[in-house]
Amino acid sequence: KNAIQAIEKNMKTLKVQDRSKLIAGPLEKTWEQAAALGPYQIVFADPPYSEGWEMKLLETMPWERLLEVGGLF
Repeated sequence: KNAIQAIEKNMKTLKVQDRSKLIAGPLEKTWEQAAALGPYQIVFADPPYSEGWEMKLLETMPWERLLEVGGLF
């Protein structure tokens, strides 16, 4: 919750709320919601790195539905 609050505060401080979306939760459970709101130029994700999720995200998520052409993850 603290990280989410910090991100929301940063979005407000930077005045980017109108062109940013914060979807909190496991990406494997929220990607349909994210895809419906996208595509995105940039996607930030904070997986549990100790469990190898970064590779699971890179290899299994439908990035073509989440990212614009040339978008960054």
